[in-house]
Amino acid sequence: HMKGDNFLKDLAVVVESLKGLLYRDFNKKHPMQKVTDTLTNIITLKTGQRITDINYSKLSTNPPQAKHFANIENQGIALADKAGIGEEYRKVVEQLKEYVQKIPAKKGQKVIIRFEPEMDIDK
Repeated sequence: HMKGDNFLKDLAVVVESLKGLLYRDFNKKHPMQKVTDTLTNIITLKTGQRITDINYSKLSTNPPQAKHFANIENQGIALADKAGIGEEYRKVVEQLKEYVQKIPAKKGQKVIIRFEPEMDIDK
């Protein structure tokens, strides 16, 4: 029904898609445009008719990111070592990993904590 979570999620996607459409029309960027560009292809038939092909297989709920995150962790360790706080940093990372393992997740899914590159922990 219209007050349910699924309805609200679907509505949010529709609203963001419309915003992306309007932003594009005014030559402005919007994150939803990347989703549209990734999933959608325009095909022109021999008759000249143009149709859209939406390829949902390009979506993934659990993309292979382990290598990427391991690289980020190693970069963090290297920076912490340079700053002279490598041991403390490693302890914090291990505590964070232990904490994340205790967070309940749905079967077949993993909990991933992502740090934004421009995050300022002093604010």
